[in-house]
Amino acid sequence: MTKAYYILFYKLYRFFKSLSDDSWGTWKALLVICVTEGFIVLTVGVGLKVIFKESPVMEMPMTFWGIFCVALTIVNYLIFLHKDRWKNYEDEFKNYPIKKSRIYGWLVFLFLLLVLSSLIFAFYQMSRIDWSKYNPNYMG
Repeated sequence: MTKAYYILFYKLYRFFKSLSDDSWGTWKALLVICVTEGFIVLTVGVGLKVIFKESPVMEMPMTFWGIFCVALTIVNYLIFLHKDRWKNYEDEFKNYPIKKSRIYGWLVFLFLLLVLSSLIFAFYQMSRIDWSKYNPNYMG
């Protein structure tokens, strides 16, 4: 699982590096990973709300979400960028055969597409519910 996490980071880094050769490629990859993890948590929260018509995840105050985002960013920073830990895997990933590298690239793309699609689908399912039946103070 750890190697898959580093492959995700590496492929995102290589993508941003191919777009612009600046020194921000690692930070951009880190940002995409943090946003993706946030989308996963949000998808779970919306899914719980759809299934149970309430969700403790969705009821958390904004300060909790701010602290959560900062903590998530710090953890990801420590995993990838602190002392350039991701570079321990860089040589291995560079030496993958072209076919294997392309397969991993497509898997990363499909994973990100799946996360985004599941979030959109969860919000769509939530929009189909008549919330006035479950919350008498609902103003929607």
